[in-house]
Amino acid sequence: MMRSEERGVRGQGTAARGLAGRSRSGATAGSSSSAKRVPGAHCWTSQQCHPAQASGSSQPPAPSPQPRRRGVTLVELLITIAIIAILATAILGVAAVATTTAREARTRNTITRLHTLLTEHYDTYKMRRVKLNPALETIITAHVNMRRPEERSRVRGEMLATARLYALRELMLMEMPDRWSDIVFDNVQNVSAGAPWRTPLYCAERTGLSSLYRRHYDRLLATATPTEIAQNQSAECLYLTIMHACGDGESRAQFAETDIGDTDGDGAPEFVDSWGKPIQFLRWAPGFDSDAQLSPQRLAQIKADAAAKDPMDSDGSKAVAKALASDHDPFDMFRREADAFRLVPLIYSAGSDELYGIETRDAEQVWYTGNMTAPTAVAPPLYFAPRLSPYIPPTMTPTNFTGTPIDSARFPNTADATDNIHNHLIGTR
Repeated sequence: MMRSEERGVRGQGTAARGLAGRSRSGATAGSSSSAKRVPGAHCWTSQQCHPAQASGSSQPPAPSPQPRRRGVTLVELLITIAIIAILATAILGVAAVATTTAREARTRNTITRLHTLLTEHYDTYKMRRVKLNPALETIITAHVNMRRPEERSRVRGEMLATARLYALRELMLMEMPDRWSDIVFDNVQNVSAGAPWRTPLYCAERTGLSSLYRRHYDRLLATATPTEIAQNQSAECLYLTIMHACGDGESRAQFAETDIGDTDGDGAPEFVDSWGKPIQFLRWAPGFDSDAQLSPQRLAQIKADAAAKDPMDSDGSKAVAKALASDHDPFDMFRREADAFRLVPLIYSAGSDELYGIETRDAEQVWYTGNMTAPTAVAPPLYFAPRLSPYIPPTMTPTNFTGTPIDSARFPNTADATDNIHNHLIGTR
């Protein structure tokens, strides 16, 4: 009895398991059939998309998926434009800085070559012999004979030493001119084509180099007026000096065609910087304050500092005398001018602002011709007018020394020379 009951129970369990298996198979088949896509629809059949609805549930149907959005909004577009503008500004700024830096480097390289050539020639004057004008020697002899016999030897030596210094400066002026008046020995407005050549005052005669420069000026007068010729005169004189006096005649090979131009169209070439502006030149620039030379500004500061700090030098004169003695003019071997200090020729570019801002005193000449006159004093400092000294303070307005940086007309108290590129930045000490 018990066994027959057990068999009955097992039979019912087997039947139940078979029924459950058939139910699962049917459900699987139903799911497979209901999973078929309806053509042209965005969803599966309603039984799969809304199972609760198919089973009679009262829950609301789930929302259908929306199609993917295409394009951008106005805000996104504006943000993108702003980013691009920021990047473009940064790139253009870097490019501008790189261009300026490249131009400065190229200009500095040109000025370095000019400085090397000009300095080599400039230093030769320390050993140049000068022949004095016979008329000058006659005047010196006449003056010496007016002195007592025991003084004559000393006075003659001093006067000859001073005359030699002036003659050497006149020679430098003739062969290293920084304006056309140095070549024609007169104001250029007074010199016409075919005019007679003036002769030096301190030197016995013109040199061959000075005569070459004068012939060049006469050729310019055939096609340009004196005013037009004087427009870029210091740059044009620099070109003459470099090409004819420096580098043993090989200077031209050191410069490319892009380094040379004629910006004013008067037939006189100039060296130009990377901005196309003439590179200017001052043979003597005592007013230019730099580490390469002393200047009136530097001497004034030395004097003020000494007067404030040294009780034994209340006026600062001792400190100034010491500074001048330690860096005296090397061409004044006999120390005939106590206030003369070493000068470095100034070669300069206007820089990126294309403004020079340097006092050149073009309205006057450093050197004037005049009649030779006998001295009127017992120990005259001058033999003729003028005295060839760049250290004498100017008497004409403005009273700046040649080479002094001048204030900008656009920005008062701001010198245009601030961004100038010049040879005093090179190691010249």
